[in-house]
Formats: sequence, C-alpha cells, structure tokens
Amino acid sequence: MLRIAIVDDEDTFCNIIYDIVNSYFSESDIKYTIEKFNSVAKLLESTGMFDIAFLDVEMPTKNGIQVGYDLKRMNPDIVLFIVTSHLSYLDDAMDLQVFRYLEKPVEKERVFRALDIITERETIVDFSSHGKLQNLKADQIVCIYTSLRKNYILTDTGTIIPTGYNIKRWKDIFRNNANFSSPHYSYLINLRYVSKIDNNQITVCCKNGNEMVIYASQRRISQFKKDFMQKMGERH
Repeated sequence: MLRIAIVDDEDTFCNIIYDIVNSYFSESDIKYTIEKFNSVAKLLESTGMFDIAFLDVEMPTKNGIQVGYDLKRMNPDIVLFIVTSHLSYLDDAMDLQVFRYLEKPVEKERVFRALDIITERETIVDFSSHGKLQNLKADQIVCIYTSLRKNYILTDTGTIIPTGYNIKRWKDIFRNNANFSSPHYSYLINLRYVSKIDNNQITVCCKNGNEMVIYASQRRISQFKKDFMQKMGERH
C-alpha cells in the first residue's frame, strides 16, 4: 500500500493537492492512503514511513527542503514533490533529488503524468524462479538478461535471481512500461539504472554500487538512446 503525505500550512492548498492525488488513485487498482498535515510538527509526530510526499517549501519552523531531508533519512526511497510559488528554491530541490518541482497553482495534468511514472515503478511483477512463484516491484529490477541459454534478473541490491521466464516473455510483461528498453535481444534494461552510455556500451548501476556493462546491437542502440533521453527529460 502506498502511503502519501501532503504537508502545507495553508489548508486551501493542502486540500487542492489532496483532491488531485485522490482523484488519480481512486481510478487505479493501487491501494493507498493520503494523510494531510498543516504543520511540520504533526508530520514528524506521525508513525511509520511515507512512500510519496508533497511538501510546501515555505512553512514555519522548517521549510519543505529541510523536511524532505528528514523524510529521506526515514525512507531513502521516498518520492518527493516540492510545491511552491517561488523558483528560488530550485537549486536546493535539485540537491535533494526531488522527483518533481511543482509551481502554485498546481496543474492537475502535470501531477497525473508524474504519478503515471511512479505507478509504473510500483507495479508488482510475478515470475518463476527455481520452480517457485516470486515477485518484485518493477522498480527493483535493474535488468533482465540471457546468458548461456539461462535467464537472470539483476536487482537494485545487486542480487542475481534466475528466472524461468525467457526474455520474450519479460518483454511482453513490460511492453507498456516506458521505463524498460531493449538494446539487444538478450537484454531488457530499466532506464532508471543507466549510469553511462558510451557508443554501444551501456553501464547500469545498482543501488549498492555494483555495475554491469552491456553491449548494445548496432540495430537497436539508436532507439535505446532515444528511450533513455526521453526518460531523462521526464525527470525534470
């Protein structure tokens, strides 16, 4: 279940964002809860971790950037939206690696597009491994590849998991997920983990720093680069 926090000392803006986010998730199959806070103190007094947070920058006691760092310490994978009517905080927001910087008045369509990307990441994928059914979030998968006629998943923690599904089946699973692209018939890569592209050599990096170098085919490298640049554009 996704746990979402909205933090704004002005109730009007808090309610506007709540209505936008609630209208999005009410039409999805994802289980979620949304909690509103009109002060930083109430947020930090709450129990548990949040998966997504919408933070107003200008609040008493602590600004939204500082609160973002507090939430990141509790959950390094939290997705942060910074909401403000001023662009002067943009550099600080980039340092915090926020997912989106939203200007007031908040545009519903822009929030929806951003949430589309997040829900793609949260998709749970069931697969077979050693004859048993397992599952991972799509965002936990760095790449899927074939080696010596066997198929493997490289996860974000650097773990390699054998899978009974072949590459064709994995491509079918992710055919509507724009986070994945295939630079070679033996590989399917999560574009979020691409750290470098040098000619036809692609480097993916796990969260623990482990890297894998993948060689793209001449026929597919151009489309892969286009897919990657499109995802890079969506991050800003």
